Amino acid sequence: MSENFLSSLQNFFLSSRVFFNLYENFFLILWTIFLTLFGIFLVKKIFPKIWFLDNPKKFWYSRNPVPYPAWIIIPIIFFIIIFAIFPVSKQILGFFFASVILVATSFFDDRYWLSPIFRLWIQALSAWIIIASGIWISEVLSPIWWVLNLNIWWIEIFGHYFYPIADFLVFFWIIWMINSMNWADWVSWNTSWLAALSWWFLFFLAISPFVWQPDIAKMFLVFAVITTIFFFFDLEKPSVLIGDSGSMFLWFAIAVFAVFAWWKMATAMIVMWIPIFDAFYTIFRRIKNWQNPMKWDMEHFHHILLDKWFSRKNSVLIYILLSASFWIPTIFLETEWKFILLIILCVFMIFLEIFLRRK
Repeated sequence: MSENFLSSLQNFFLSSRVFFNLYENFFLILWTIFLTLFGIFLVKKIFPKIWFLDNPKKFWYSRNPVPYPAWIIIPIIFFIIIFAIFPVSKQILGFFFASVILVATSFFDDRYWLSPIFRLWIQALSAWIIIASGIWISEVLSPIWWVLNLNIWWIEIFGHYFYPIADFLVFFWIIWMINSMNWADWVSWNTSWLAALSWWFLFFLAISPFVWQPDIAKMFLVFAVITTIFFFFDLEKPSVLIGDSGSMFLWFAIAVFAVFAWWKMATAMIVMWIPIFDAFYTIFRRIKNWQNPMKWDMEHFHHILLDKWFSRKNSVLIYILLSASFWIPTIFLETEWKFILLIILCVFMIFLEIFLRRK
């Protein structure tokens, strides 16, 4: 098995399509860099004048206020580029309108606190727009090697077919991904690290010989370049701050593309395995303690790392290393083995959470 793995790895890095794709998209990278740096420049100039700044004392930071939420420009840059290089389709329009609703609500939540229930309704609306635009799944491969057909039951409404099982799965998946990652963005530069590395990994996965989806790869490349640039402005002493506006859009995008691209949910779950499983554990813990599952607290995995033994910098590094340690095998694993890996990671995460939470 090790020989097959090494052979696959060699073929991946020697694939001419990888290098051709990077050369082909050189100007796409340049335009993305220019628009991102220009957007950050505008944010740093305009936001302080209209008092779009954070409140560092609220989170016990000893620094001056910085522009917030700066990541509001990420969806703006992304859609400018996408509409410029891709023909408009029903799916792209659906993703655009769903993103506008989600990002606008998140922007107001960054500035003025909005009810969690109201935000959940907005997330639900965005998810249903995605489903109505034709982004859905028809079947899944179960861990016991059965192909589960999700189209066995449908409902026709005004000439449009709805598939309740498939649609509910996509709906739940999108809502879960948005909130899992939203809970993970409290520690400074944790989100920017994870976002940049995740989008670069997904880009190289999309141009690998095992997948080869060049159009999807271009979208991932845009995300990867934008988030990498933002990472350098979101270090331990950030000059701009993320906000829910951009972070929710990024994880919403990963959730949508996991359905839209044929590598689907198993790969995305492995890429985001820590925040996803931490969200499961958090909801279980809150229900067990008779608390509101949506109630904000500081008992997430990254908080425990920060509070127990580690500095802020080391906590983020441990978080990222644990997250990324299983990404490379994901490229070469079949879907059924990805499910087995997810089960192993779930068990590992349970024991790790229990160990770190010991008094």
